[in-house]
Amino acid sequence: MRLTSNRWRLASVVAISFFILHPSSFILRAQVASSLAEWQIALDRQNFFPGCIDGKLGTRTKLAISAWQESHGMRVDGVMGPDTEKLLIGTNADWFTQYTLTEDDLKNIASVPLTWKGKSEQPTLTYETVIEMIAEKFHATEQIIQTLNSDVNFAQAKAGQALNVPNVMVPKTYEKAHVVRVKLSKKVIVAYGDNDQIIGFFPCSIGADKAKRPVGELKVIAIAPKPNFTWDPAVFAESPEAQTIKSKLIIPPGPNNPVGVYWIGLNRTGYGMHGTPKPEDIGKTESHGCFRLANWNVLALAEMIEIGTPLIVEP
Repeated sequence: MRLTSNRWRLASVVAISFFILHPSSFILRAQVASSLAEWQIALDRQNFFPGCIDGKLGTRTKLAISAWQESHGMRVDGVMGPDTEKLLIGTNADWFTQYTLTEDDLKNIASVPLTWKGKSEQPTLTYETVIEMIAEKFHATEQIIQTLNSDVNFAQAKAGQALNVPNVMVPKTYEKAHVVRVKLSKKVIVAYGDNDQIIGFFPCSIGADKAKRPVGELKVIAIAPKPNFTWDPAVFAESPEAQTIKSKLIIPPGPNNPVGVYWIGLNRTGYGMHGTPKPEDIGKTESHGCFRLANWNVLALAEMIEIGTPLIVEP
């Protein structure tokens, strides 16, 4: 399928319900749907992450646009006006591409037990479904991946299956951050480079308990790829399973590990920035105190920081 067809496949499926009720507005809505996804892909490529690519103009996308505008010395309004779109999008047309499933991809699919005890007994916590894996690999929601591949039964997908996906796998450069700021009120993490210019923007989830949100200055003291997770029943008191298990459990690494694929430890015991098994919930759900990001976001952030990087948590 040609890339332009991918663009219109997305737009058409998103807009079809509106076409039934408002046929005259079909073309306009189709253009809007495809443009939104392109904006999100463009932001993602430049490390201004809008959350999962979903073709919708939500709060996280508006905040990412605002951060990108600020970093480029533009008027900050969170609106993709002509000047912003021209500079961000340029003449690029390769916003979607094709990916072919491999045997190695399928080896990373396995069911994940529901219980903490069951999870602790696994060698690794892999992806549970093909569509979950593809959505995470290409920074998107499962819904938009299915929309782009409406003729594919992901439950029966085999090696060699060609899939239409957002084209986010492009070469990147990562500047080192002089400081990282967590903005609790907006639920975002912002990395600043030379001259306090924004070099990275990441949606995050924050602690549910305001008293456990570590406002103030911290610093990075540990960086751990593919971490395991120590499940403490005392911390997860809301879990019925915690009432029956009295000892800690070691949860193995993997994308469905509670802290995802990367841990960035801070100089406050038990606190850090980390990934998640549920990227579509970032910014919507709350954590036990840490700062939770999509797995691909924490991997990008890890490229920008090092041991000793200051982290300032703002209200």
